[in-house]
Amino acid sequence: MLMKPYQLFTAFLICLMGFSAALQAEPAQVVEAPATPKIQAIVFDFGGVIAKGDKAEIGEFIAKEFNISQAEAMQVQDELKLYLVNGGTEENFWKEYATENGHQLPSDWLEQLDNTRLKAIKEIPGMVQVVKELQQMGYQTPLLSNVRMSQARLKRQLGYYDMFYPVLLSYEIGADKPGVKAYEILLERLKMAPGTLLFVDNKADNVAAAKMMGIDGVVFENAKQLVEELQKRGIHLKETPADAKASKSEANADIDF
Repeated sequence: MLMKPYQLFTAFLICLMGFSAALQAEPAQVVEAPATPKIQAIVFDFGGVIAKGDKAEIGEFIAKEFNISQAEAMQVQDELKLYLVNGGTEENFWKEYATENGHQLPSDWLEQLDNTRLKAIKEIPGMVQVVKELQQMGYQTPLLSNVRMSQARLKRQLGYYDMFYPVLLSYEIGADKPGVKAYEILLERLKMAPGTLLFVDNKADNVAAAKMMGIDGVVFENAKQLVEELQKRGIHLKETPADAKASKSEANADIDF
């Protein structure tokens, strides 16, 4: 049955109105994936990242005092570290070691040893510049370091800790990396979400532990490599550290301090 002209016209109007309504309808909203949190703070380890202690240089001083070989002097430093970890004091360690070896230590032995350690602390090329430039760009630069009280005293004396805030030292906070408590204290002090932090440490275990807490991390090798890792995360320093080397990490040869 054929439609009459007025019926065709009515059907056409109905179709036109439906098409117009479809055009005016709001487009379906696209649900975007949540944005990656912006990094607000770069957390640094100290020993092997900012500076290193020349264990061989300290060993030479000890070897000369006790008339022992360089290898024996290096071993003594390891024994000292274990002695302190177990709750002993450095003064008692050297007294006992001197007695065992029939040696009379000078009265200012600890002072001489500390002076030698001060001279043995070497800044890792380019790293102080990196930290200062990050601060100028508005990033907070906390420090999270495993360190003994005697070692921390030397670094404070040299002013190294003045670059960082807050300064979280293992002997003061009562927790060592890679233990979970150290990172929990870090997050509590900063009042920041884990995803807004970047953690830089020369030890893979420490970085892995940070990542388990939701904190991004970089296993440090040298300043040039760190600058490249920062660039991957959208952090572009104005200048690449002039004295940064592309060589493998200098941290591997240093003393854990």
